[in-house]
Amino acid sequence: MNTIFRIALLGTMFIVHPTGVSAQVFPFVHYTSKEGLLSNYTLSLFQDSRGFLWIGSNDGLTSYDGHSFRNYTIADGLSFSRVNC
Repeated sequence: MNTIFRIALLGTMFIVHPTGVSAQVFPFVHYTSKEGLLSNYTLSLFQDSRGFLWIGSNDGLTSYDGHSFRNYTIADGLSFSRVNC
């Protein structure tokens, strides 16, 4: 009887006094070729030690510094336009 009473008391405490738990909401931005990406279809993504994002696609390589995009293609010296990794 004592164990049943403790379980009922604990259950009542959680129902009467729920603890507020909130999760962090991280901002999510959807970038496309309109914002400066070479292609909307990406094949690979890498973040280097300086925080730059490197995005590989069928059309070349894009770097993103948090503010602007810089694109690299065959015209910039890439051997192939497709960047897998």
